[in-house]
Amino acid sequence: MPRTSTIQARIDPVIKARAKKILNTLNITMSEAISLYLTQVVLHRGIPFDIKIPNTLTEKTLRKSDEGRELNEVANADELFKELESWEFIILTNSKKTIRELKNKIKMLTNFESLSKN
Repeated sequence: MPRTSTIQARIDPVIKARAKKILNTLNITMSEAISLYLTQVVLHRGIPFDIKIPNTLTEKTLRKSDEGRELNEVANADELFKELESWEFIILTNSKKTIRELKNKIKMLTNFESLSKN
């Protein structure tokens, strides 16, 4: 299908720059990302993700993270998994499936990062 329609939007320049950096890492243009988003809107017949107002704890945590406070750094995915298990993450989530899915997603992202650096 030909792409002949144009969209103009006013975006916070900081958000645009941060998004562009991520999209560059993924080797996707801003235009392609917007096209993907709109395609998903059509397929889902709505916004393809939940839009929620964060609760107080989430809002405080996000603010601290943005400010670089109380961050936990690990050297690699294996170290992260050891820490998660030591925090009894499985008990907190009450689901072994959740931790397994998390591990798989992090491994996939780690592999993608190493591929994108080459």
